[in-house]
Amino acid sequence: MSDLNPTYFRNQELRDLLIENLGNVGKENVVLQESLREEQTKNTAERENLFLELLEVADALEALLDYLHNNPKAQSRIYRTPTPFHSRS
Repeated sequence: MSDLNPTYFRNQELRDLLIENLGNVGKENVVLQESLREEQTKNTAERENLFLELLEVADALEALLDYLHNNPKAQSRIYRTPTPFHSRS
């Protein structure tokens, strides 16, 4: 084995380093994919909660409109604010 040239050892070292780096990249990829799945699950849950809250708001507004439609006297008791909210400083 003493007739092996130094290039072989250099190539073997590079091969080993490449295999090690590929293993590290593979592990990092698995961690990143898991993190991405967790973020996607979290975002989906937040969107679902927001959607449910919007449904509740829509239901409340629909109930208010139905009430006002069925009780015309109640409409006379609704007052507008004196100034629009957006013009307040």
